[in-house]
Amino acid sequence: TIGQGQTGSRGKYLMSRIWQPYALLSKRYPALQGRRWLTWFFQLRRWLSACSPKRIKTYRAELQYTKKLNQDERKTAEAFLAQLGLEKQ
Repeated sequence: TIGQGQTGSRGKYLMSRIWQPYALLSKRYPALQGRRWLTWFFQLRRWLSACSPKRIKTYRAELQYTKKLNQDERKTAEAFLAQLGLEKQ
């Protein structure tokens, strides 16, 4: 998420992104609360939803748009994000 700092090693960070902790998953999926034994199922559901054709199409469109940005548009976008407090760290 935006503004969330990376703590620990890169490997630890990567593993926390792949295998989200139960607390984070249960916030995203309320049906998981109180049912720790279903954590693997919701992890799988999260991975599969990230690879859905609709999401992949969105990822590609965002990537193509980002590539098309020229330097002026990039500076304008960065200034806008800075105003929102979402500047690049």
